[in-house]
Amino acid sequence: MVAFARDPSETDHVRVEDESFISFLAGCFSGLKGVHRVAIREYVRIFVKFWWVIVVFAVIGAAGGYAYSVFFQDSGYAATSRLFATAEGGSSVGESYQNNLFAQERVNSYAAIATSDQVARRASAALGGAVSADTLRAHTTAAAIDKTVIMAVTVTDSSPRRAQSYANAVAQQTAVVVQELETSRRGGGAAATAIVLDDADLPSTPVGFSVWILLIMGVAAGLVVGILVAVGLALLDRRVRDSASVATSSGHHLLAEIPTSDLYVEAAVTGSGEGMEPFRTLRTNIRFIGASASAAGTSPRVITVTGPGAGVGRTTVALGLAGVLADSGHDVLLIDADLAGNGIARAISITSDKGLSSAVVGEGDLVSNVVRLRENLAVLPAGKRPPTAGELISSEGFDEVLAQARRRFDFVVLDTPATDASTSAAVCAALSDATVVLARLNRTTRPGLKSSVESLVALGVQVVGVAVTHAAVSGASEKAAADSERG
Repeated sequence: MVAFARDPSETDHVRVEDESFISFLAGCFSGLKGVHRVAIREYVRIFVKFWWVIVVFAVIGAAGGYAYSVFFQDSGYAATSRLFATAEGGSSVGESYQNNLFAQERVNSYAAIATSDQVARRASAALGGAVSADTLRAHTTAAAIDKTVIMAVTVTDSSPRRAQSYANAVAQQTAVVVQELETSRRGGGAAATAIVLDDADLPSTPVGFSVWILLIMGVAAGLVVGILVAVGLALLDRRVRDSASVATSSGHHLLAEIPTSDLYVEAAVTGSGEGMEPFRTLRTNIRFIGASASAAGTSPRVITVTGPGAGVGRTTVALGLAGVLADSGHDVLLIDADLAGNGIARAISITSDKGLSSAVVGEGDLVSNVVRLRENLAVLPAGKRPPTAGELISSEGFDEVLAQARRRFDFVVLDTPATDASTSAAVCAALSDATVVLARLNRTTRPGLKSSVESLVALGVQVVGVAVTHAAVSGASEKAAADSERG
């Protein structure tokens, strides 16, 4: 059994030949259901990642609801009295009509009088000082009913009986003040007047929302805003979050998903094979896809491992790939082409002044600079760090070392610097039969991955696919890889 790589261009199609129209619709709805499942999983991932954002906005919403109930909402009971405005005189229908229009205009002014300081002081005195004028005025509202000569005066208070008595007192004093203002100083009757039409009834239900309702509304509003902010942050996050986005961003096959493990280096050096299933999958897919892409149909023998950014796992993957190639009985050379990093020597804890830099400048041949780790696996460490690592990799000496390695070993694996940090990666990839680009979940960015792959392809590099590092451990995927190896 062969573990085939995932092709990002593969899509599901519904064939409509001899099938009925109903079957066709069923296939369409089945596809939509799958899309919704993917979308739901993505939203769940967003909510899990940004749960703290949603919680913060929910708390802010609750605090806002409570603050509104305390500082802005007139809580308690509201009692309303009504006054009727009328103009004196009018012996004919026309005069009566004019007087009615006059009263409608005046009633708007009466609303301002009802909430004036003078009315509040008089109403407070009429109530025996039970409430201050300022407090009464702050809790009094008045408004004319549209296209009528009726005005409503409303007073709110925490007690329904006080609200009723306060509203009646304000209405009565409003009528008195209007009478005084509308009466001519030269004597005679008032041009217009306001009469209490309805005394306030005893209110039975409080006005506004309760504190609990406002808290619930605040939390709900905060949750909505928090979810929108979380989705916005996720859209702004350009890092690859799953294997599907890696394949889509790179436009190439997904070769393997490699979880984080401390066993890889030891297993590669000793040949124990423990926990190396992801690298066996990687090896199988590289050889299969590389042979398919080769004009001669042969498997690639010189393989470059590279990727954008630091810490994506180039050295670990190069070691693991070299290890499983050696496990299959081939003589393998692992070359550390990252002369500035010297990562392989540090990973396997070897100290040697000899290495690639020495071989390139002619200080001994290839064999004299190689360190043999086990029977089928040798390593050519970076060696002494040169002042200009990029120029050394671009030299004819490096080409000759790589040519010797190709003749001497069955497979050569190159560990390179990051594609966006040095031209050495592109040089090594151009001299190789196949190149694997790595992407680390939750660190590598989609634009960075796409740019790295496109720049290599533009140079004529044979990019066989991408491998995901720091992937989540999946028992199913590991079993599939093991089965493919046994098959």
